[in-house]
Amino acid sequence: MNKKLALAKIISKLKLEIPLRNVFNVSGDKINILAYHRILDDSHGFSGDKELISATKNDFEWQVKYIKKHYNAITFSELFACIEGQKSLPKNPVIITFDDGFIDNFTNAYQILLENSIPATFFISTDYIGKKGTFWFDFVAIAINNLPDGNYKNSKHNIQFEINDIDDSKTKVIYILLSKMKLIKNSERLELIHWLEEIYNPTSISNEIMTWDNVREMASNGMEIGSHSVSHPILSQLSASELKKEIIESKLEIQEQLHIDCNVIAYPVGGKNAFNKDVEKLVEENYNFGCSYISGVNTKKNIDYYSLKRLHIERDTSKAMFKLLLACPSIFA
Repeated sequence: MNKKLALAKIISKLKLEIPLRNVFNVSGDKINILAYHRILDDSHGFSGDKELISATKNDFEWQVKYIKKHYNAITFSELFACIEGQKSLPKNPVIITFDDGFIDNFTNAYQILLENSIPATFFISTDYIGKKGTFWFDFVAIAINNLPDGNYKNSKHNIQFEINDIDDSKTKVIYILLSKMKLIKNSERLELIHWLEEIYNPTSISNEIMTWDNVREMASNGMEIGSHSVSHPILSQLSASELKKEIIESKLEIQEQLHIDCNVIAYPVGGKNAFNKDVEKLVEENYNFGCSYISGVNTKKNIDYYSLKRLHIERDTSKAMFKLLLACPSIFA
């Protein structure tokens, strides 16, 4: 058993997570930001990217109720007001975030948040909202999961893989392909997506993305809407003009569609190789905050406005681990 998980179970069983939280946050300025993607019940027969499933509906409801009881859920707008001295930072603040804009964010996550009067921030890739189908990275998983057994080769990009039913070859191929596509030039990424579209040409793919009406309803009921770029590229791989389009046009589209200010962005993929100083500089000129997908905790005193860290919630995050992620993120993240 993972040592951190074993320790979390012991601490949770002894009900020590709240006393530990108070010890680890004696300064009172820690800000936890939770990162989710999808809230879905059953992955059986699911051909999309299972790694994007953060929790079941029941697990997410328990997590929301736990936050409501022991923490104070806030938005980035509220955080900015606290930093600017317009209001005081509440004790034990938590910001709940969702990346991408999958439809279950509306049908599952939003409904649970609304029932519990808890706000969250939804980062959306604007070019996908209201469109049929799914996101490019999810399509990669769907294509590989539905390809027949055989050998596949793309000489131009030095890719070759075999699919069979003997082992978990599809899972491995999805991981390898997505890992490669997150590191290469944007033009090469688009070429690989086109290649997959040619070898896997479905008659239809179920609609997995929210509509603008969904997003409007959420915004009108206390949910914060942030940018996740226009088309979900790897920002560090873009030219200056491409980067400007992705960062600025997504903000303008959200503001035009919703008639609200959009002052926070989450970088697609968000790892240390997914954004750079050029990205941060442009974000600084257009937003109050930029969120990475680098695991960790933030403090009000030393906040890194354009590289905020987040705590990843995954489908195998147990109740004990969830409690300790929030209480002692420096140890359990």
